[in-house]
Amino acid sequence: MKRTRLHDRRTILTGIAAVSAMHAFGMRDAFAAQDDGAFLDRLYSNATGIPRSESSGLATASYSCRPPTREQLDWYVLPEGKRPAVSWPTDAQSVDYAHLQSFTAGDQEFELSSAILEFICVRNSFEIAADKIVAFGLRGCKLSSNGDDSGWGASHRLKTVRPNHRNRNCLIGVWDRDRDSTRLFAGSTVPEATYMYAFANSFCADPQYRVGCNMMLTGLYKFEVGQHPRGARPRGHTHYQPGALLEAGPVAYIRTTVKLEYNPTLPNSILEFDTVGNNIHAGGSPPSPCAVGSGCEQIAEFSSAGCQVVSGDYSNNIEPEGSWREFRLALGLSNPPDPRENKRQFHYFLVTGDDAYIASQQSQTVLNEYWRYRPGSSGHRVLLLQKRLLSLKQVARTFVPDAAFGRQTFLGVINLQQCRNILPGSAVDDQLTSQMCSA
Repeated sequence: MKRTRLHDRRTILTGIAAVSAMHAFGMRDAFAAQDDGAFLDRLYSNATGIPRSESSGLATASYSCRPPTREQLDWYVLPEGKRPAVSWPTDAQSVDYAHLQSFTAGDQEFELSSAILEFICVRNSFEIAADKIVAFGLRGCKLSSNGDDSGWGASHRLKTVRPNHRNRNCLIGVWDRDRDSTRLFAGSTVPEATYMYAFANSFCADPQYRVGCNMMLTGLYKFEVGQHPRGARPRGHTHYQPGALLEAGPVAYIRTTVKLEYNPTLPNSILEFDTVGNNIHAGGSPPSPCAVGSGCEQIAEFSSAGCQVVSGDYSNNIEPEGSWREFRLALGLSNPPDPRENKRQFHYFLVTGDDAYIASQQSQTVLNEYWRYRPGSSGHRVLLLQKRLLSLKQVARTFVPDAAFGRQTFLGVINLQQCRNILPGSAVDDQLTSQMCSA
């Protein structure tokens, strides 16, 4: 297995140069030569950040590029035969599914209930004991009815699918723990193809022209009510979303700069744990229009550069509409958004539909073997994991055990996974530290 390059700026930028050369587009300044305000405003309004942990080497990098052209920002404007492939990795090469291969999963239907969500939280050491309302995401999962809103209920019939970067193949839900009731909404927890492509072609440009894009890894994170995005984007025009849920701390994520697939075995993949602005907001409409009768292929069903999005939009950039409106109301938030609710915090945990299906089976194998550590896990079991990590020579002794699966634990786990030929970035169990490295 090739080792993931975490911070090799020269290699990453060289890879981006190769992508640009492969498409052989003229280096026109899209911002000056093409006044396509609607596209650029929407694109940059949803772009996520590139933190200092990644970008500190850009100033002295040996390669740089000018502002990207429209053809280098909009995957859909390319003729279909010239679009680089945007794909989802095999389960063995997916940070979301590699750790589940010992269980029987695949495309399945199952019932989701509060008891199953409690089981997932306990078995992943997600500490949410004081929370009455919790938000959650199921990556690669849909309502069996294919609807957009399940309504409140004690249980719901779901089906597992594999995500892609064009369709809403995920669910985002609200769990009322006092009432043992849940409500689920169609949405996405992965970035859309336009942003993956734009990021690969803009990463080496000046900071104001970069279109940040990433995929948040499964785990438990904190969010707070506020305005998405937090600041203005290039051109001074921004599609603000009041009353969104903003990332309230660092998250684990993966990026790619060459092949448009989140596969950590590929060269130039980046795994990091930092603040990037992966908010929860309305999916809205994708930035690239597709006029009726134009012959344009149907565009994506959502707009996201790594944020967790629910179907819906805003009326006049003020009032939530559609499922997004109902999601906010389910959280107990006001409609229209009340600024006095800003800074109110919620926990949000993200797992896959396969995790939920496996948890629903309650077989003896699941009861014995489904224990996982992920970003956001905490408590006594995480403390034991950290102490075992620090006892191994393959893990740098750069952190103090604190019983919280944060950045240093994440990087320590990745180092050991690479040494053990385990897919880096995937969730782990106690077996990770129980065997010697193969290299």
